[in-house]
Formats: sequence, structure tokens, C-alpha cells
Amino acid sequence: MDSLPIPALPSAGPRRPTSWLAVLAVLEMVKNLALLLAAGAQPWDDSAGYWRMAGLVAQGDVWLLHEETASRTPGYPWLLGFVRWLAGSHSLAVAILLQHLLVWLTSRLTVDLTWKLSRSPRAAIVAAILCLASTARPLFANWILTEVMATFFVMLAAWSLVNRVGRVSMGRLLFSSSAIGIAVLVRPASLAFAPALLVVAVLPREGQSLRRRLATSLLVVLAITLPLLPWVIRNRVQHDRWMLVAFTGRELWTVAFSPWPGAGLTLEDNPSADALLDRVGDLPKNWRNNAAMSGALRNSGLDDVATDDLMARVAGEALLRHPGWAVGTFAARCATFWYCWDWETELRVDRLSNAQREPWLGQQMWQFSQWTEAVMAVLRITPERFRISSVLAVLIASCGIARMIGSMELRAIGFVLCVALAGLTVLTAALEIPHYRYRSVAEPLLIVGASLGWFASPRRTSVSSRSQAEAS
Repeated sequence: MDSLPIPALPSAGPRRPTSWLAVLAVLEMVKNLALLLAAGAQPWDDSAGYWRMAGLVAQGDVWLLHEETASRTPGYPWLLGFVRWLAGSHSLAVAILLQHLLVWLTSRLTVDLTWKLSRSPRAAIVAAILCLASTARPLFANWILTEVMATFFVMLAAWSLVNRVGRVSMGRLLFSSSAIGIAVLVRPASLAFAPALLVVAVLPREGQSLRRRLATSLLVVLAITLPLLPWVIRNRVQHDRWMLVAFTGRELWTVAFSPWPGAGLTLEDNPSADALLDRVGDLPKNWRNNAAMSGALRNSGLDDVATDDLMARVAGEALLRHPGWAVGTFAARCATFWYCWDWETELRVDRLSNAQREPWLGQQMWQFSQWTEAVMAVLRITPERFRISSVLAVLIASCGIARMIGSMELRAIGFVLCVALAGLTVLTAALEIPHYRYRSVAEPLLIVGASLGWFASPRRTSVSSRSQAEAS
């Protein structure tokens, strides 16, 4: 099953630049250590929810039957729960250390994938340099959030898809599909990468009929679905519904009522809105915030699934009444997904509110205030913190992928990358206001695209390889 038409290189081909890559890998480890020592503060509201679910897992409630929230998948709480069971009061420190290790391993997968697809020392070195230059993605390892773990499984899927000479086999395709299934179990938005695997499955290749390729695509769907099936069954038992998560209503609420680039609509007079108002009485002051609205509905007596359903109906009806504006703001979110840059986030625990510190009481963490201040000062001048440099990096990567699509040798790879990034863009824009945090999952793929598109020299490599093969 040779879906990606990269020529099989002979053993006498270009040598891997092992020494250079080893030095860059060590430097990146030093960078991650510098960011690790600045860890401690947990300023994100989502973090406390994951930590609470992990506590239930650590106490033996592996299937989270005592968890009423239906908007989370269990992959991340399972990992955190194992850490909490194992490490006790040091769990937060161990979890952050593991996440930094996953970031470093993700970079190694990114570099090795670039090498496997190009056999270009220059492209591999560029990929390693770009991983080293990244500060925003490893910074997220300091926080209890799903992005780091999900990004690792996405890149594991991409790396395992091709062998050392850039070829795809049925076994590799199914393994990659299973890895994406696990990524979805960690972070549901990872489902956006599934279409790229389906493209790999149905790409024309010698000796395989369309019927066989379509059968392969069905196996891909099955491999993605199998890791999710136990949790779907659990939700059927827990919430009396066949579902993976119930979060569409919350996200549509953000899309419909948040200010630009959300639609910024008002709550109009319709049966669903009347039912919502009957439940909550007066709207909360910050009713455009989906967490505030869902909290008000939960306090009124609705369970999590019913809350999400009602919010979905209200937001959906509002969007349907203004279809042109809804489509226009969706297009704007597709654009701003690549326009947004990393925001400064507080790293010092002593500057957080008591409510933000409360979930982490009893956890032993290092505190180096002066070092944290120095790290924050350096981060303020990194490229990810500037609008122009963030946009420029995206343009360079996009042009690199476009160059791949224009190259006969790398066209299939470029097309698959394009589908993967487009899927993430569309899914995020459809259900969320763009944020650098959501785009960080795509950063390793952008690095692969930029490195291959600008530095791989595939045509020269291909001609040289064919000449040596014919001579032998």
C-alpha cells in the first residue's frame, strides 16, 4: 500500500546528520528545563476540572461514574488519575514533568518524520531548529491542559504512518488511525485530523482498485472508532445516550453570542429561548460566556446533557435567523485561526486568586519567583508573542506546503498536510473562537510542511536515487 509516492532510497543515499540533530535535541531539552523551572501557576479554568476528574480516577472511579460533566473525554483524566494515584502530593510536579517530556518527544517525532519523508539533512536540521525556536508550545506543558498530550498522539500517528523510505502499509495506516482515536479520547477536536487519514487510504496507487481503497477507508474509520467505543458505551449507561461528549451546545453558544469574531447575536424571542429564560429567570450578567450560561442552567436543575441540548437549540435557532452573518463570521474565524498569536499568561502562583489556587492546595511544587520573572521577560520578546511574526510564520509554512503540492515527488504529502490543517481550521472555526492554544496542536505539522517545502530538494534526490537504482 504505497500511498505516498516517495522514492525508496538506496543505502548509499544521504546520511542522517546525527551529530547536528543530537546537539539541537540537547539544546531543546535545556530550553524545556528552563520553562519547567518556571512552572507552578495554573491560571486556566479548565485545569481545575481535569484535576477534579483525575482525583476520581485516583480513588478508583475509573469510568467516572460519579462525574456529572458530559463535556469531557477521559483520556487526559486517566493519565492524570494514574499520576495522582502514584505520586500523591507530588502529582502536579510529576504531571508537568511528564508533559515536558511529551513535548520533547513530539519534537523528535517531528524531526524524524521530516527526515523519513525527505532524506534531506538540510530539511531535518531546519525542522530541529524550528522545534528549538518554539516557546509557546512547550510553555503549555506547565499547565494542566489537554493540548500537549493530544499533540503527541497526533504526531505519533503522522510519524508511524510512513516507514523509513516514506511508504505506507496497511498496518501502519491502522496503527496511525488508532493513535488518532486515542488523541480524540484526549481532546475531541483531534477528530479534525481523521479526514487526512481517509485521504491517505483512498489515494490512487498501483495495483489497487477503487473498491479496495474504499474498503481500506472503512477500516480506518473502524480503527479510529474502536478506542472511543468503551467511553460511548459508558455514556449510554451514564447519560442514556449514545455519544462521545456533549459539548456542541456550549461551543455553538460561543459562536452565536460571543463578540467578534463570534456572531455577537442577541437572544431573540423563540420557543427555545423562552424555555431557557423560564429556567434561569434573568440572564446572568455575562450571559454571552458559555461557562456562565451553562452554570446558570445547571443551577436551575438541568443535568449536563440537557443543559448542552438547550444551549444548542437556542444558539442554533439564532444562527439560522441570520444565515449570512453566521457564514461571514465563520469565514472570519477560519482566517483568524491563523492570525491569532500567543497571549501572555501568568506564571507566578502568588499572583493568582485564592479560588485559582484552591484546587492545588497540598501539592508540592517548586517556586523560583526570580527565575519565573526572568522567563516571563524572555517570553515577551519571543516570535509567538507578536502578531506580525506569528502571521509571517504561518505564511512561510503555508507557502512551503503549497510548494510541496506543486512538486511531483511531494504532492501527495503536501495534499495530506493541507487536508489535516484545513480540517482543524474548519472544526475550530465552526465551534470555537480561535485561540493560539487550539492552533498549537498543528504546529509540528506546520514545521514539517515548512521544512519539506523549502529545504527538501526532492527532485534532485529523486533523480539521483533512480540513477543509482538503475545502475545497480
